[in-house]
Amino acid sequence: MILRRAAYFELRADHYGRPFDDGIIRALLGAGFAVDIFAPAGCLPQDLYDERVRRLDVEYRRSWLQSNLRRGRWRGYDLFLGTADLPMAFAGTLASVAGRPVVTACDEIYLGGYQGAATHYWKPIVRWAMRRSAFTIITDEVRIPLQRAYAGLSARHQFEQYPSCYATDYDGPSREEARQTLGIGEEEVVVSVTGAPG
Repeated sequence: MILRRAAYFELRADHYGRPFDDGIIRALLGAGFAVDIFAPAGCLPQDLYDERVRRLDVEYRRSWLQSNLRRGRWRGYDLFLGTADLPMAFAGTLASVAGRPVVTACDEIYLGGYQGAATHYWKPIVRWAMRRSAFTIITDEVRIPLQRAYAGLSARHQFEQYPSCYATDYDGPSREEARQTLGIGEEEVVVSVTGAPG
């Protein structure tokens, strides 16, 4: 059996294992792909998946892209994926050079003052790569019109909804146990915020 290989570009190494990315990686593994996860300072041990998954380093800089663009290694991949939005510029460019399909993994939409990591000359490349995508994986259907407008996607562009949730059943404490452990009463309101600053 010939193993297909996917290159998955993430914005940050600490995004490894997030529910959104985890679900995509598990789907790729289930479809018979080996997966190389690229992130800045990302050449780290991998303990969530079997040996078909590797963590590799990328630098989201023009000089890195220029020095790696013509390397034959990219033709060894059958599929490229990139999260929004700077990783998508790299995934789309490398997929184009390799003559392979690319998929946008849209975990964020950068509109207005929420610029994201891609600035200046990178923004048009990001949008071009998103338009080149075979389809877009998105967390919520509500975001589809925003993403379509942001990237200039055609009305025919396909979206696949993949909620940002865990691929395995929750095995932690119940809500009541957690409240009791933390000393939070039943009538108290709890507001939870997730994400990384920056």
